[in-house]
Amino acid sequence: GECYQKEGKWYMVGVIRDVTTQIEAESVLQIKNAELKRTNADLEAFNRVASHDLQEPLRKIQMFASRLHDEEEGRLNSRSQGYLDKIKYSSDRMRNLISNLLSYSKIDEVNEQPKRVDLNDVLNNVLEDLGERINELNAEVVTQNLPVVNGIQFQLEQLFANLIGNSLKYIREGVQPQIKIVSSVITGKNDSLETLLPNINYVKLQFIDNGIGFEKKYQEKIFEIFQRLHGKTEFTGTGLGLSICKKIVQSHNGVIHAEGEINKGAQFIVYLPTLI
Repeated sequence: GECYQKEGKWYMVGVIRDVTTQIEAESVLQIKNAELKRTNADLEAFNRVASHDLQEPLRKIQMFASRLHDEEEGRLNSRSQGYLDKIKYSSDRMRNLISNLLSYSKIDEVNEQPKRVDLNDVLNNVLEDLGERINELNAEVVTQNLPVVNGIQFQLEQLFANLIGNSLKYIREGVQPQIKIVSSVITGKNDSLETLLPNINYVKLQFIDNGIGFEKKYQEKIFEIFQRLHGKTEFTGTGLGLSICKKIVQSHNGVIHAEGEINKGAQFIVYLPTLI
């Protein structure tokens, strides 16, 4: 404020501003930051437990089950052999679950800086890794020239591997699996997906298959953690693959969307911001 004297009297001119809302907002921010620190600490503790404390007893279960199989091979009756097979199946599934949980929890912890990534290289690496499964199913994978994006290469490879692997898993009996990968560049405002930013250009990647598909009502739920649309006996998996995909896409400031129809296939659409 300002002070001045007039006719022997002192006056002050100033502006009073109510900062109650600002202080309340700052308090809320401090609380949220404290909650975030606690969450990060809990996540680090979980990673330590999952990477060692959970895996160590699991390794022993698998080791002794393997020894029992080797030492008693041919001497176990069918019932006992069935029990042993169930131990092996369950322990393998548990290992995959722990591995996927670790992958899911560590997506945001990557210290690597995003850089230019050629998606053609990403796709070629994934197709090489999945080559045996593709040949086994006599699957046809049709692709076109893909663009360069800004991102973390190993995460994008995991994204492609999960989506293509998903198409190779949920196939229709007696139908040759076909997977088509299409790319284009679109502006957010010109696409029907409301979650896109209107003034941002996106690389649009479409992973299209002719598998068993799914009902429309599951197109958002399908990305939830541990969400499975089919029983464990029908298809293997931990229910984390698509959750990992969603988290990877979000960490790249993108959006992922699913469409499907029963017995007509599924389409997973990934939107990644174009290079600036």
